Amino acid sequence: MPNHKLPLNLNTVTDINKFFVNWHLLSELDRLDTIKILKNSGNLGIIHGKIPSTENRCPLHSFPLAKPCSLTGCAFHLRGPSGAKESTDLIGVSSKYKNCLVGYLNDSKNGKLTPSEISVLMGKPTSEINSLVSHSVAKLRKTIIKEKVERFHVTRFRYLYGHCVNCEISIHEELALNTLPQELTIEWEKFGWCTKLCKSDKPSWQFNIEREFRCEYIDAVAAATTVYPIGEVMSLLGIPDEEQPWLTKKAAARVEHLQRS
Repeated sequence: MPNHKLPLNLNTVTDINKFFVNWHLLSELDRLDTIKILKNSGNLGIIHGKIPSTENRCPLHSFPLAKPCSLTGCAFHLRGPSGAKESTDLIGVSSKYKNCLVGYLNDSKNGKLTPSEISVLMGKPTSEINSLVSHSVAKLRKTIIKEKVERFHVTRFRYLYGHCVNCEISIHEELALNTLPQELTIEWEKFGWCTKLCKSDKPSWQFNIEREFRCEYIDAVAAATTVYPIGEVMSLLGIPDEEQPWLTKKAAARVEHLQRS
């Protein structure tokens, strides 16, 4: 490798630019020594060439987007809409905002998009977008309920595989061999009831709540009613409508008990 002479003065833009232009001619030691000098002098941030615009910057890495972003794996990467109607105001969005969805939202939508707009931008049916949004909102609400359950300090537990979810008798062999009637099987090799009576005492909606929140179903329902109306709680937790009258009273009484504890 040629022994290229280092610039004597590293305080000027010209000499610093010369160092990077001749980078391939320098030894590894010269490169490290020069970088150290630049770092100590505070000149490492000097830009070679034209200073790029700060209008379009990557929201994740902060570097300027001088040309459309090509990181297709990024969650904010925005491809040009294909097959979209000419009347939509989203045509040309991709090129204008350098393929970055964040730039578009910040500039023109105040951070908000309608499902139909997301459908055009992402190339997905509106029904699929609505389903994803609904799922995300439900997941967020359940997370809030779980936080409420934690604050109440209720008894927590997990269901054991291979046992009746009501009386806890072992049905491991029946579940493993799939010999239980279909109506008594919740999940093959894992959960089920030993008899119809146990299923009546612990219906599937109660089991599902207890399995997800790891507490008595009434504790989860009570915690949920401190945040959301009982009607929304019923829908969110998958509780049949006919259970609402008695469950509303029982949840209210449980809330009073938990708040006193």
